[in-house]
Amino acid sequence: MAGWQVFTEFCVQAILGLAIVMAGTRDAEIDPWYFRTQALVAFGFATLAALAGLGGRGWLLAGLAWVTFVLWSVGLRAAGRAAFACLALVAAWVSWRLLPAAAEGSWAWFLTFTASAVLVAAVYAAMLLGHWYLVWPWMSVRPLARALGLAATALAVRLAFSMQHVADLVRGAAEAVPTGLLAAHLLVGLGGVTVGLLLAWRCARIRSTQSATGILYAATAMALLGELAARVAAARLGLPI
Repeated sequence: MAGWQVFTEFCVQAILGLAIVMAGTRDAEIDPWYFRTQALVAFGFATLAALAGLGGRGWLLAGLAWVTFVLWSVGLRAAGRAAFACLALVAAWVSWRLLPAAAEGSWAWFLTFTASAVLVAAVYAAMLLGHWYLVWPWMSVRPLARALGLAATALAVRLAFSMQHVADLVRGAAEAVPTGLLAAHLLVGLGGVTVGLLLAWRCARIRSTQSATGILYAATAMALLGELAARVAAARLGLPI
C-alpha cells in the first residue's frame, strides 16, 4: 500500500511541477505543440495516479490536463496558459491532501514538495525544448536560454530549502542521519545539476543546442536521483529535506 502511495505522490508531484513551469513559460517563439506535448505528459501522469488509487481527484487532474492539451492543439496560447495555471492550482490542492503532514498544517512539507517538483520539471522542460531545435532549427536560442534561467531559479530555491533543512538537522543533532542519501541529494541532485546547467548555458550561447540537450539529459537524471534520495531520507527522518 505504501508503495502505491509513493507512486501516486510522484505522479501528482510531476503534474504540479510541470503545470507551474508551463504556466510560467511565456515565449511566442516556442511552437504550441511543445506545450501540447507537456499537457499530454501531464495527462498520462494523472491517468496513472487515478488508476493507482487517487480516484476522482486523479480523474479531475486528467480532465484538466486533457482540456489543456486541446487548447494548445488549436493554438489558443492565452487560454492554454490559463489552463496550465488551473491545473497547477488543483495539483497543489491534491498534493496538500496527499502529504502526511497536511493534517498538522505543516507548510514545510508542502513547500519542499513543490520546490522539488518545480526543479525536476524545469530541468526536464529545458531538455525537451532542446529537442525542438531538431524540427525548428531556425528558432533562436532565446527560448532555451530563458528555460535554462527558469531551471537555475528553481535550483536556487530548492537549494535554499535543502540548506535550511540540513541546518535544522545539524542543530537538532538528529540521530541516524542518512549521510549517504543526503550526500547524493546535495552533491548529485544539486551540485551535479548546477554544473549541468552551467555547461548547457555555455553550449546555448554558441548555439550548440544538441550538445546542450545531451547535457540536460544528464542533468534531468541527476535531478531525479537527487530528489529521490531526499525523499527517502525525509521518509526515514520524518522531516522534510
